[in-house]
Amino acid sequence: MRGIIRPFIIHKVGNGLNTFVWHDTWTDYGNLSNFFSFREIHRAGLSNVSKVADLIYNNAWNWPVGWSARLPMLLNIHPPDSNVEDIVCWKNADGDLVEFSTRVAWDSLRSRAEVVMWYPIVWFPQQIPSHSFIMWLLVLEKLKTQDKLKPWEVNVSSASNVCVLCKSQQDSHDHLFFECPYSKHVWSKILDIMPLQIVYDKWKDVFQCLYGVANRRVARVVVSKILLSASVYFIWQERNSRLFNNGGRNPDQLFKAIILTVRLKMRSLKFKESHHVRDLRLKWNI
Repeated sequence: MRGIIRPFIIHKVGNGLNTFVWHDTWTDYGNLSNFFSFREIHRAGLSNVSKVADLIYNNAWNWPVGWSARLPMLLNIHPPDSNVEDIVCWKNADGDLVEFSTRVAWDSLRSRAEVVMWYPIVWFPQQIPSHSFIMWLLVLEKLKTQDKLKPWEVNVSSASNVCVLCKSQQDSHDHLFFECPYSKHVWSKILDIMPLQIVYDKWKDVFQCLYGVANRRVARVVVSKILLSASVYFIWQERNSRLFNNGGRNPDQLFKAIILTVRLKMRSLKFKESHHVRDLRLKWNI
């Protein structure tokens, strides 16, 4: 990773005692090792680990004879200040020098793509992280439903491809959210308490409905997104519980589990006071 990270690490030279002349980026021209060979460096009486301070004499540059003529840009580098220590900075994605942090480094190094419309429905500050993860897999259609596993011959019998919640149709993303009679029953009860007016019973249609308001931070939108992700999470959890543990809750029990989780989450949320917020608190007994 050194070759990838090095261009983002910039040294602001003070006294030059902690900055390597050849290998650190401390000029506007990049690493000076790109301009001089190791043989030339050693011939000038310097070494691979020379510091910037080794090239300063009486607060002025002391470049080897002929180097400034060969590379005139050396004359444009301001002499260091012996009263100030060297500072190491991080150059972010916008080219600005900032204090290093793992967040800034990740943002500078990560691969980038176009922003997708669904991101504020899946990733938002008030979200429950484990719920966001399952929502992310859902929107990418990467949850390991039986139709996804069938090409890998994980379960080859036709009976094993049936939804464990309704035992009548094939297990798939579209069926599970929310065409399955079990999940449809749960979702219909969620819609009755959803702060936003949503009438759709298919997850793709629900996402389409939320695109226009998902970025808003008002209580109605945030609580609706939390309810949606909690519903997806618990339905997926129930599906796995029945598939692997032979357990199970009826739709009403699952609905109560969703409501309990969302209510606990809502207790930690803070919104600007309004009649909508007061109505939500009253409705949820918070």
